[in-house]
Amino acid sequence: MENLRPEFLPLKLEIAVRPTPENMKRGLNDADPVLRREIALQIEWRQDPVTIGVLKWALHHGDPVVRAIAVGSIGRLKDVQALEALLACLSDPAANVRGALALALSGFNDPRAISTMTFFLGDRDAGVRC
Repeated sequence: MENLRPEFLPLKLEIAVRPTPENMKRGLNDADPVLRREIALQIEWRQDPVTIGVLKWALHHGDPVVRAIAVGSIGRLKDVQALEALLACLSDPAANVRGALALALSGFNDPRAISTMTFFLGDRDAGVRC
C-alpha cells in the first residue's frame, strides 16, 4: 500500500479529535483511495454508536476495500444490531468483501449468522469458500 501523503494528516487528525459522522464520511468519500482506506482503518476499532452507524453506512461504499474493512470491523465488534446490515452483504460483487463477511459472521453466536455459513461453501470464488 502507498504511503499516506502529508496533506492527509489534517483530516486524519480532525477525525481523531472530532469523530463526527460527517468527518468520517468525508474521509471515506475522498477521491484518493489511500486516504479512504486509512480513514477506514482509523475508525475500525471505535465502539461507539456513531462509529457503528458510519461502518454500517460504509457497507455500501463504492470502494470494495472500504466495504471489506467495514465488514471486518463490525464482525470484530460483534455488534448484533448490525448483523442484518452484514447479512445484506451476502451478494456483494467483490470477493474480498464476501471473504471478510464469512470471517465476520463466524464470530457471531446468533442463529442467523450460523445458518448463513453454508452459503459461502457455494461461492464462485475459491478464496471465499476456504
